[in-house]
Amino acid sequence: MLMKGEERNRIIEERIKEEKKLIRSQIKILVLGTQSAGKSTFLKSLRVTIGGGIDEEKKVKSIKYIHENIHTGITILVDEMEILGINYVCDNAKKMATSRLLQNLNGERLEPHQFTIIKCLWNDPGIKECFKRRSEFSLYIQDTVEHFLNNIDIIMQNDYLPTDEDILRIRRPTMSVKEYTIDISNYNFRFVDVGGSYYHRMKWMNHFDDVTSVIFVASLSDYDKNVDIADIDTREESHIVRKMDLSVKIFDQVISNKFLNDSSIILFLNKKDEFKTKVQEKGNLSTYYPDYIGNSYDVDTCLKFIDSLYLPNGNRDKEIYRHFTCAIDTENISRIFDVVQMTIIDWKLRAANILS
Repeated sequence: MLMKGEERNRIIEERIKEEKKLIRSQIKILVLGTQSAGKSTFLKSLRVTIGGGIDEEKKVKSIKYIHENIHTGITILVDEMEILGINYVCDNAKKMATSRLLQNLNGERLEPHQFTIIKCLWNDPGIKECFKRRSEFSLYIQDTVEHFLNNIDIIMQNDYLPTDEDILRIRRPTMSVKEYTIDISNYNFRFVDVGGSYYHRMKWMNHFDDVTSVIFVASLSDYDKNVDIADIDTREESHIVRKMDLSVKIFDQVISNKFLNDSSIILFLNKKDEFKTKVQEKGNLSTYYPDYIGNSYDVDTCLKFIDSLYLPNGNRDKEIYRHFTCAIDTENISRIFDVVQMTIIDWKLRAANILS
């Protein structure tokens, strides 16, 4: 019969083994990147493809956010029409643009008369031309608002229920740390989205402990978008920077951080669909990056150039796993994550000295 001390030691050893087993099975993934790069959309896409989808109750609750996106988008377009000096083609649209009925979003949803005004405005060629020039806007407008405006006849119906694609195209800033867990191949994947605004980036360090992998999401379509640095860091003087340059700088800071030396780094160059449309329609990459000397209308060569911007400046030996993604394309995310999860699991096993 075991002595009390021996029994106690056996129990302790068993608990240690169980804890080690639990630690080995847990995978913490930080999802980082600048604001509006598509981090939250990536996680929503995982829910659709791997996590069993989005239930009807959540879809109904999301209608108010779709209405907010539409209202915010059309309001910005009306303001930028005046700033850019673009004329309305239809007299009725010009009258609608000054309507007080458009200005306020009362409650959580748009009223029928507001939908009528928005539909009239969106059908005006002047507004469409203004949207094409959105890279010149003084205010940032989400590219995805075009999807909602194009489908406004469906969205304004009383029995409207958002599709999975509608949910993925909703844009809302991450205001707090969000976590999403899912069990895959006997591993518990814990995704941590800490937001991409300056305020949230100051708190990234608080989440750098026990990180298996970092997924850094960068927006390919940000190459022609600017941001006033004072808007994201009140300590800085006002000056304009390119959003992509800011993303590259933050990415380099992340991969150079000593607390992430033992973490794998996965780069998602996201919004490939929007990038492809811009390149094929505008061919303006060399306008913003004079170092680019290739065919400005060739998507593949433009992608290679953007990819080269995200080479590590400091730790040249750091291996970066790269993927071109479209977070709203669930099939694309599903295929890529099949590869990514094996990369992460392999890294986890190597870190535990299970693989040589």
